[in-house]
Amino acid sequence: MWKRKEIAVNSSSVVDLKAELFRKKEEFEREKLRTGSSTLRAVSNKPIKKPPKNKGVEQRARQDEEEIQTLSSTLESSWVALQRKAKLYDKLVDEGGTGEDEKDEEALVDFLQKSLTDSDLPAPSPDIEDVGEDTWVEAVDEFGRTRIVRKDDVSKLGLRFIKEGEAGGNGENEQGPSLVSDDMRREMEREQWEKEAREALASGHYDSRRENRTMGVGFYQFSQDDEERRKQMEELKDMRNETLESRTRAARMKDARKDKLDERKRLLKERAAKRRKVINGESEGAGALAGDNDGSEKGDGDELRDVVSDFLQGIRKQLE
Repeated sequence: MWKRKEIAVNSSSVVDLKAELFRKKEEFEREKLRTGSSTLRAVSNKPIKKPPKNKGVEQRARQDEEEIQTLSSTLESSWVALQRKAKLYDKLVDEGGTGEDEKDEEALVDFLQKSLTDSDLPAPSPDIEDVGEDTWVEAVDEFGRTRIVRKDDVSKLGLRFIKEGEAGGNGENEQGPSLVSDDMRREMEREQWEKEAREALASGHYDSRRENRTMGVGFYQFSQDDEERRKQMEELKDMRNETLESRTRAARMKDARKDKLDERKRLLKERAAKRRKVINGESEGAGALAGDNDGSEKGDGDELRDVVSDFLQGIRKQLE
């Protein structure tokens, strides 16, 4: 039997062991307080590998930096150019640039036109617009529609003025309604209406220009002058008679063509009847043979074809 080896333990070794155990407990407590874990993790002796780098990251970063530098330089140059243009614009506005020198020709903005505002532009003179033969006025046509035409064309087109003051030919009549009161204007309108009503009663003829309704495309407006009205009515009657004559002529031609076709049909029927009589007589004399029957059937077919061909030829001749 083996003998167990006895370890010599003395008091000093026991004290050292207790001291080492106490020291390890203190380290454990400190580590637990620092990490908040009740267990100690074993520290690995393996070296920590660095994460792999993405390929092309450095190159892309350099490109981004170059683009940022280029963009910043472009923005800076644009800002400098805008500042220079702003100073040039302020200078031209202060000096009243004319655009005749080379610097003004290089500019893309008409600074002289831009410096003018609506308040600086001269107001249009009403006397210049109203006076003259080319004045545009509002008038009403026979259907009650408002139109803008030249003053000289109002009477030619058979229109009526909307405003009484526009019917005058001089500048005093045009400016008159603007200088009178509302009561006087209403009185003038009433007098004008009475005048038109008296003229309508005196003439005794219908005037569609006083109507606001639409008369339609077939409506014909006669003149208020008796002589001119008589001429217009005679022309209208002549046109009506000519239309009736043309219709009658067309109806006669149609009836004549129809009669000719009917006569042609009658002749064809008579010819077909004669042929049938001849064919029937020959068939009775020959006897009731099968061959004769076949010949008669063929004769009927030929007869029918002849009748149809003659009828078509007659129609062609009539059309020609």
